[in-house]
Amino acid sequence: MNTIRCNLSLTVAFAGLVLFTAPLPSAAEGGCRRASAGHLLWVHTGEWEGQRLVLGDVGEGALALLDPADLSWSKVSHPGEGPLEFTKHGILPSVMPGVVVSALTRIVRLDGSLQPVKGYALAKAAAGAIEVILPAGVVSPDGSVVGVGVVLREVGESWQGVARLVLEPTLRMEPIRAIAGDANENNFYASLFNFGAVLNGRTYWLAMDSEAFVLEIEQSTSRRLELVPAAWRPVPKFPNGGFGMMRADFAASEKLDFPAGLYSQGKELFILYHGSDKSGTRWSVAAVDPTKPDSHRLLTLPTRSNWVTMVPGPEYWAILEQGPVLGPATQTTTSVLLAPSAWFSSAQSPLMGPGAEEACRSKP
Repeated sequence: MNTIRCNLSLTVAFAGLVLFTAPLPSAAEGGCRRASAGHLLWVHTGEWEGQRLVLGDVGEGALALLDPADLSWSKVSHPGEGPLEFTKHGILPSVMPGVVVSALTRIVRLDGSLQPVKGYALAKAAAGAIEVILPAGVVSPDGSVVGVGVVLREVGESWQGVARLVLEPTLRMEPIRAIAGDANENNFYASLFNFGAVLNGRTYWLAMDSEAFVLEIEQSTSRRLELVPAAWRPVPKFPNGGFGMMRADFAASEKLDFPAGLYSQGKELFILYHGSDKSGTRWSVAAVDPTKPDSHRLLTLPTRSNWVTMVPGPEYWAILEQGPVLGPATQTTTSVLLAPSAWFSSAQSPLMGPGAEEACRSKP
């Protein structure tokens, strides 16, 4: 079975416990706002709690909070190795709404003030097998976690694929879709991208087979939906040389075209697409109502950053503008671009058509 390079980021949705506050330079650009974010070390998803943006900074093992009112930053951390603590320097792989995934072995659930209240093991040993779900997923409406799961068996064939981790009343993993251990798909799931979203009480997962498609998941059952635009469906070979080759792998992947994330808001799913041309990276988004799979609105993000992470919110979508990956847990987030949420839902969006890339440039 391939060694999976763990995705080091998901989302959290809370406010509270300010350890420091650091206002940073910003700029108002068209209908956008931009906050400097050079202090963030390794961030790839986030969540809005009310008007506050909350990000999981893996490099710091902490939560970074941005207040859009004054574009000031604060930080929350619970350092330590205990079952209800976060650990610094790359051991906090991901955070999700209502839980924090700490290290690779446990989930810590937080209360509304970001205080740890309960921990769950991510690994379960039973009957000659070890079940593990990697912290690269999404919290379903029923409180379970959908992500990539692995079952390692002493005797018989091991299993790997998309799975549902049920936390209560007892921990158990329910397989949803098997993936071969040496499949190219695993290389995407072990990368920096967000593949899960929740919409209208259902969970959706962007499957990266030879052609990309969306799984609609209800508990442990699923059905395939062809929601990805036809021209975006081919999935290229994603390089995976292991942790020591991350810099080279992601440099090579910048030249590839592929679906790079799944998000949701209102009645629509949003598929992020990484494209490349002579000018560099081009980021596009397809908005689609799952009940109307043949109808897409195509948007262009107003950034040419090497990589981006998106966090949809009620007033703004946060677009993290990120540089090249320099190694494990080493990547600069230069800024957080706050674009009006209405731009992603409107049929008259400035992100549609010619000039979309200039939508957030400063106006005279």
